[in-house]
Amino acid sequence: YVNNLIDGERVIITEKVHGSQFILAHNVPTNETIVSSKGLLKDGFTIEETESNSYWAAAKNDDIINLIRLNWSDDVVVQIFGEVIPVQAGYAYGQTKPTVRLFDIRINGESLPYDLAPVAFRNLWVPVIYDGVINLDKKEIVIYSDPEKNIHKTKTDFLLPKEIVDLCKGKELVSGKSLHIREGVVLRPYIDRYAKDGTKLRLKIINPAYKESGDEIS
Repeated sequence: YVNNLIDGERVIITEKVHGSQFILAHNVPTNETIVSSKGLLKDGFTIEETESNSYWAAAKNDDIINLIRLNWSDDVVVQIFGEVIPVQAGYAYGQTKPTVRLFDIRINGESLPYDLAPVAFRNLWVPVIYDGVINLDKKEIVIYSDPEKNIHKTKTDFLLPKEIVDLCKGKELVSGKSLHIREGVVLRPYIDRYAKDGTKLRLKIINPAYKESGDEIS
């Protein structure tokens, strides 16, 4: 996916929160709401509202639906994407009840830049570790060479600079107390767009020290 990036473009790098992916869609004019997860929604399933469900509990604890109503009154569908915490062993982030940390808001399918989101939603945003221009490293790759025929074909490959890759390391910022190791980071263009394969352009960089053992609290 690095080759999908544009050298010199503005990117946003946020902490990869170790939770359970949450999707809420609210139709403002009809007041209809669905809650689901990445795995369920791709198969057309939503989550039934119950008192015991952590996804619905997180939406209620953070007052997500009311915040949407307060900030959007037009004929739009607002989609909220985030991670519900605490749900993973060793990653409570100092939380004792379900809450959401957001990483995307889409209005009628179009992503809203994080710094243009209403303040109430920015307060729930995943930690932003870097917001700025990225200067990619370039590496020339030989794809075919035949000295006898004087043929030498190369291509330019792009690499993330070390200082960007190293942002995946260290402790989490979600709690503000560095309680756990950081799982990693997610890099995306500031202006949301698609990769060449048709998916949203996202680069996940995992902390090499991270291991999914349930003991990452140390």
